[in-house]
Amino acid sequence: MQQTSPNQQQTVFGAQPPMGQQGYVPAGQPVPFVPAPGVPVNQAGGGQIERPYLKSGLSFSRFAEIFVLLIAWPCGAVYANRTLGLDGRATAFAGIATFCWVMVIIMQIVFLVGINKDQRYFRTPSTSTLIVLTVQVLMTILLFACTTSLTMRGIDLYKANIAYSDRYGESKPFDVNNLLLLGALVFGVLACFFFMEDIPLLTKMYRLQRAKEIAAADNTQ
Repeated sequence: MQQTSPNQQQTVFGAQPPMGQQGYVPAGQPVPFVPAPGVPVNQAGGGQIERPYLKSGLSFSRFAEIFVLLIAWPCGAVYANRTLGLDGRATAFAGIATFCWVMVIIMQIVFLVGINKDQRYFRTPSTSTLIVLTVQVLMTILLFACTTSLTMRGIDLYKANIAYSDRYGESKPFDVNNLLLLGALVFGVLACFFFMEDIPLLTKMYRLQRAKEIAAADNTQ
């Protein structure tokens, strides 16, 4: 047993303070944070799936984009390789479609695990949503432009096939390159459609998040 003077405080290590009382911490020592029972340490970005987002229309659209781009960019890449890259429009389509596919996967993961709500990365959820919305608009413009440009290539091939039929009385022999081009165009157009659908969904999400943040700031004043 340790003897202490009547005016000296005694520190007992390894003992828990009674419920409702605060334990004594020696001067100069950091105060450990102990969360209350039932309160998670990190509510946002904890690696758990955001179920409300998983069931939302934006999440379904993202999965559809991942699927159609997974077909579009390989078709464009193989077509560009088989044609020896003579047409830069196919190369540009394959590159942009691949970039969009990777970005969609990243953004889907960010929203699925709640990284956009983690203040360690973003100050507010509306900030991350605004960034994603800006990137979404840019990707939509790029994908629409390269798909339209590649469509012109398809139209040129169609006209050449018509001219061949008029001259020789039959269509050109089957060319697998034309099938690859058709696959890139069809799934590229579908991707453009889904991308354009995401813009109003993200805009609505940003407005709702911003309104909640402004209301919360007003309540704290």
